[in-house]
Amino acid sequence: MPSKTQNCIIVIGSGIAGLYYSLRTADKHPVILISKTQLTKGNSLMAQGGIAAAIAEEDSFERHIEDTLSAGAGLCHEDVVNQVVHMGPMLIQELENLGVHFTQNQNQRSLHKEGGHSTRRILHVDDMTGAAIHKSLLNRVIEHPNIEVLENHIAIDLITKTQVTKKPVTQNQCLGVYVLDIYASQVKTLKSNQVVLATGGAGKTYLYTSNWSGATGDGIAMAWRAGCRIANLEFMQFHPTCLYHANERNFLISEAIRGEGAQLINHNGDNFTQKYHKLGDLAPRDIVARAIDAELKKSGKECVYLNTTLFSQEFLLKRFPNIYKKCLELGIKIDQEPIPVVPAAHYLCGGILADSHGQTDLKGLFALGETAFTGLHGANRLASNSLLECLAYSYNASQKEVDVSTTTNFDLPAFPQNKHKNEDELSVINHLWDEVRRIMWNYVGIVRTDKRLHRAKSRLKNIIDEAKEYYQNFHIHPDIIELRNITTVADLTVDCALRRKESRGIHFNLDYPNKLNQAEDTILYLNKT
Repeated sequence: MPSKTQNCIIVIGSGIAGLYYSLRTADKHPVILISKTQLTKGNSLMAQGGIAAAIAEEDSFERHIEDTLSAGAGLCHEDVVNQVVHMGPMLIQELENLGVHFTQNQNQRSLHKEGGHSTRRILHVDDMTGAAIHKSLLNRVIEHPNIEVLENHIAIDLITKTQVTKKPVTQNQCLGVYVLDIYASQVKTLKSNQVVLATGGAGKTYLYTSNWSGATGDGIAMAWRAGCRIANLEFMQFHPTCLYHANERNFLISEAIRGEGAQLINHNGDNFTQKYHKLGDLAPRDIVARAIDAELKKSGKECVYLNTTLFSQEFLLKRFPNIYKKCLELGIKIDQEPIPVVPAAHYLCGGILADSHGQTDLKGLFALGETAFTGLHGANRLASNSLLECLAYSYNASQKEVDVSTTTNFDLPAFPQNKHKNEDELSVINHLWDEVRRIMWNYVGIVRTDKRLHRAKSRLKNIIDEAKEYYQNFHIHPDIIELRNITTVADLTVDCALRRKESRGIHFNLDYPNKLNQAEDTILYLNKT
């Protein structure tokens, strides 16, 4: 590791946003890339559907913009939507230049259609798009001489100017980050004038999720504690079709398979989605997820089914090989029987408030990808706009001049480690984590009420106090770090949900079933919640 890390840019997170930003920046500045596990894990690798871009002759920027605004239920920032959509074709070319080979159909890029899209515009690599893009970027990152990778390192907290000086400042600034080397059980103090949070979402705050185990809202929690504004956490998107199986908890059944004609059916074999929306199975995700939730409550069953039996084995192996093989491993032949599915927490439309270059409220701190709130998605993300967003904002952030030439004059304090060790307490921590996720699923789920939200707030308070006690009194451990973060994000999510006195997009509250005339973001300020 460089002896003077303040001349390096620290990137926390090794998904597509973190990799792409690192790659684009490393020719100009040295980069330290921090990954909480191995580089080959994360939500990016699980993204099946693809990336939306208006490249077809029958498509247009205007149609893509209109579809995005429609899905966002009046809450999208139109200037952001316009900018990101127009960047789509350029970013696709960038990816192809970096070695991504999108699936072809008759010597042209194959385009899928997903819910909320008025035409086919989803570029994909079979049904493993995220993994393919991640692999191409990762290969380049590993080869780059100006990027140093720290695997199995988990960020604990940001270090700010006010923390170091112990007094108010005109403009607060990020000075670095405390990072735990998991295998060495040692905390490192990394000093830098620029830190980039690309830590992904917070699906693991919920019991059922399509997210990987590390999606614990780390960046959002750290930024909040450092004084950044957080916005629109009430808009957690629930993907309608997560595989329901005892041996597979977070495998997603891509929306693209419904785009090809697969239909959702109830336990009687009836397609029910047309009762809830004219677009049926291809309605926006919030509507389809609520439709499934209503059917499950009505029937008392634990899942609905996605009927894929109209497809041949040959078609499924060609278009959806990953889904076919995964289901077959679990004993489900999807060309002969339907797939059991349930909604699951999938994508967070809110996050750390960031401008068009990813700059947060804190000087020297940037947020990219799912951890950021940019205004693109509004109250509901249009399918396959997420990869587009993380690439667009990583590109924009890399274009911004970086001030890493001046060394800060502050000596950063070492992380206090004189704390007790008690391995038995880790089982209690795991129990608390499970309790948080059940509270969020039961009371802050697809359909909400104020009573449920207040109940969640009350029950979370005790767990937050316990998490704080563990953090302050016990030797630092990844489980303690993640518990502290998911309790923070869960509590902020409830605060956001309680503030929204309407139903809009993903957020549906039975006490306020209608949409207000004026659409406004929910913005939280530290100590002003």
